Amino acid sequence: PLLLLLLVTCSVWSASNKVVELSDRFLELRGDSTWLILFYAPWCGHCRKLEPVWGHVAQALYGTQIRVGKVDATRFTALASEFSVKAFPTIMFVRGSERHLYTSDRTTADIVGFTRRVAGPVMPHVDVIPHLPYMPTATTGKEKEEGGVFVYGGEQSGELWDVYSWLAAEHRYYHYFYSMDVTNMAQLVGSDVEFPAVMVHKDSTNLLYPGVDSNSDADNLNSSLSLWVNHERFPHFMKLTVGNLVQVFKGGKSVAMVVVAESKTGLLLTDENAFRDMLLTVAREHRDKFHPHFQFGWTGTPHLANNLAMSRLPLPSLLVVNTSTLHYFRPEGEAHDLDHEKVVVFLTEIIDGTAQAHGGDSYIIRLQRAIFTARTSLEDMWHGNPVLTTLLFGLPLGFLSLILYSVCCGDIMDADEEDEDAGGVGVEEYERNLSREQHEKKD
Repeated sequence: PLLLLLLVTCSVWSASNKVVELSDRFLELRGDSTWLILFYAPWCGHCRKLEPVWGHVAQALYGTQIRVGKVDATRFTALASEFSVKAFPTIMFVRGSERHLYTSDRTTADIVGFTRRVAGPVMPHVDVIPHLPYMPTATTGKEKEEGGVFVYGGEQSGELWDVYSWLAAEHRYYHYFYSMDVTNMAQLVGSDVEFPAVMVHKDSTNLLYPGVDSNSDADNLNSSLSLWVNHERFPHFMKLTVGNLVQVFKGGKSVAMVVVAESKTGLLLTDENAFRDMLLTVAREHRDKFHPHFQFGWTGTPHLANNLAMSRLPLPSLLVVNTSTLHYFRPEGEAHDLDHEKVVVFLTEIIDGTAQAHGGDSYIIRLQRAIFTARTSLEDMWHGNPVLTTLLFGLPLGFLSLILYSVCCGDIMDADEEDEDAGGVGVEEYERNLSREQHEKKD
């Protein structure tokens, strides 16, 4: 164990040693060099959590043209101001005047994949689909499902090429887009393909874009290919996180998710793991039926699902969300009462429109959702650190009370002082009059 600890410590030190500490002088010396920069604050807990990941990112990009650096944005404010840093941590790809802000999950695989995509051409030309060790994946606990890799084959001109080029630039932050010779692509999808064509490689299979009618105009082609790319961007069953949920919602499908609580080490309870595997089996065995309608997945952060459902869901739970209307569906009964057949019936009812929908996106529902999110956030803060929560909200309320007291009661206090002053003058006058009367009697 001691030797293992020593090896891990040396590995972390070696990785972090490849990270360059930057200062304001970077603005003068960077030129057209290529950098991946982390803007952090020493007091930021998320920044400290990201530090070992950042070392691994530097290790993965070592030997390339991309240099990895970090800068204390609270100390070197000129550098932070130049790149418009407003939150911590902020990750940014910089090359000359080119800047790309990273907004996805803060994992080594996702950060390195983003960096390689924006550093290279939008659509590299390849002979085979390359091995991508940093392709975004969704770990199911037993295996990894590959995210979508898109390939164009055929003459690089015309409406299909133009739309594909635009989509590649639009989604390059999250996915890989390539071009390929017709001969090589035919070996992947079959010789009876009509070119030009677009395919996606995911879940270890190749799927062709079905296309539109030959009489369709460019607008129909644009919407058709865009919709297809959004539908096929992600693996059939994936892990849903804070970083990718927004992109998944743009896919246009309803999201069927298993809600569980993942530990800090990435482990699940036995019943939660079994419930997730059951939905994975349903998704695979009924792919042809459910794939056009649902994006299947699971989340280990329950608050994502709780905010959508506006309630604290029992664990494990099954939640289906219509990404267009934000209506959500829940099966009747407890999770341990659900089996394979009941889940299939439940999903079929959603497709048929017979399942009961809840929530939505009206102004009233938005307000209810905002109130629920604020309340649960405050409750979580209180349970996590009651002393800090008391200080955070108690001190401002105390100062506000003092201010209100001084404003509202100031006139009353002044009035009391005036009364006292007036009363004091009356007593003195009374004593003088009394003394004068006594002298007059003596006289």
